[in-house]
Amino acid sequence: EECSTVVLPTPRWTKTTTTTRGAPTTTGIRWDLADSSELSDNPDAWPNTWGPFHWLAVILPAAILVSVCCYLYMRFRISEKRKLKRVHAGEDDDAESPAHCANASAATLDFAQVGGAITPEQIDGAELAIDEAERRARKAGVPAPKRQIGFSAWNELTTPHFKNLASLLDKHPAVQVRLELDWRSASDLVLAELSKLLSQRRGRVRFNVPKAAGDSHLLLPLQGGTVALGNFGEALSLGGHHDIDAVVLQTAVSFMGGAPTSAAVPLGPLRLSAQELILNKQRLGDPGCAVACGFARPWAGRLVAARFLECDIGDGGAAEVARLLIGDSKRARNPSLPALANSLRELVLSANNIGDRGAVALAEALPKCDSLERLLLDRNYIGSSGARALAQRTRRSGLRELVLGSHLGGNPVGQLGAEALSGALNDELDRAAANRATRLQALNLEGCGVGLIGAKALAEVLPKSALIGLSIARCELGDPGVVLIVQAVHPGLMSLDLAGNSLTDEAALIVAVTMR
Repeated sequence: EECSTVVLPTPRWTKTTTTTRGAPTTTGIRWDLADSSELSDNPDAWPNTWGPFHWLAVILPAAILVSVCCYLYMRFRISEKRKLKRVHAGEDDDAESPAHCANASAATLDFAQVGGAITPEQIDGAELAIDEAERRARKAGVPAPKRQIGFSAWNELTTPHFKNLASLLDKHPAVQVRLELDWRSASDLVLAELSKLLSQRRGRVRFNVPKAAGDSHLLLPLQGGTVALGNFGEALSLGGHHDIDAVVLQTAVSFMGGAPTSAAVPLGPLRLSAQELILNKQRLGDPGCAVACGFARPWAGRLVAARFLECDIGDGGAAEVARLLIGDSKRARNPSLPALANSLRELVLSANNIGDRGAVALAEALPKCDSLERLLLDRNYIGSSGARALAQRTRRSGLRELVLGSHLGGNPVGQLGAEALSGALNDELDRAAANRATRLQALNLEGCGVGLIGAKALAEVLPKSALIGLSIARCELGDPGVVLIVQAVHPGLMSLDLAGNSLTDEAALIVAVTMR
């Protein structure tokens, strides 16, 4: 009970040999308890008894760890050297000679070969190298050597990069910029900065187009914003890059192992057509429509017809079409041509994915398009709010024909939308308020679900309208709605389509007697 020190036994393996009469000798391992002092006093204790395998087990992990650290360090050093890699004319002993300065005229500082992000300071370093080359040229009495700086989307350029690049180009007129064709990983910010670079530095920014025919396709991100892509298309048109055959919008990464989703905008037809913008059945989507509209925006004043039939255009693409119609005088290629598309007479957007938001954007542009006579929007997804916006703006436009439905399909305008559209048919509106000489002369609402409420609203304004053609086929009018429309027809109406409204014999007789 009174102990000053407690010594606990230490477990230890002990080899034992057992001999039994009439049986073979057996050797085993027994778990013994030994005094710790005895173990420590043993001259064969750890690590004196270690063999080669024991030492290998201890040294090998440490050696592997050191090797891995050295390898990572060398990779880091190689990566840093690649970032500083440049393709340029080689230096010689007589670097100040006129011959050397003349041979250095085609030198290129290619950041695209880095294959990764660069810093704004590296562009400043390139400017210092160009300053030194120009100093040598002046000292040798020869013209300043021409230099080219190459970039790619993988350089991860940001606003500071473009700011430093703009400063470099301002100070050195002999420097040109060469851009790679693949910009699928570029963000909207990079596209906006590239647009400024292309439009403000005309003739000094070029793309590395291969000599092989059919390969001059500029790759842009399919997920990019419509505004950024539209501005890029406009800058591409203003810059005069005739070596680019098409703009291909594509995802940077292919998911699920399939081919990447893409949309192509051929630029050849857009350049050859002076008065028409026709891209029917091209499957452009909103991004492709934005590029096409931006490319045509500098010469929108020459357009007479624009047709986007079955192009998968949604609300974003419709907004870009509205930007094309409105235009901007400051961005016109030829100041003598109007920037507004006031010569446009026909706009076809049938069989797309335009909803209420896109219809509202198009409606805002109608009063500014004095020459627009035909607007085709059938087979879309325009509801009552979109129809209401079109009705309000049509009153102050020169639109003569509005097509929201056809025998192939219509829009879910509904009864309330038809009631709103009827207000655009009132031709007794004060001319000073509308500032237009004519009204709608043709309205197609086939398959738009006009219903009885819409039929009543149309019947009230038909006598006051200047319509010569009205189609309300397959609109679920029934006998009451058809009778109301027929009884309100004025003598100037030349065409009335009432097919597919499930008329009975009595209603058909009334129609026959009234239209006799």
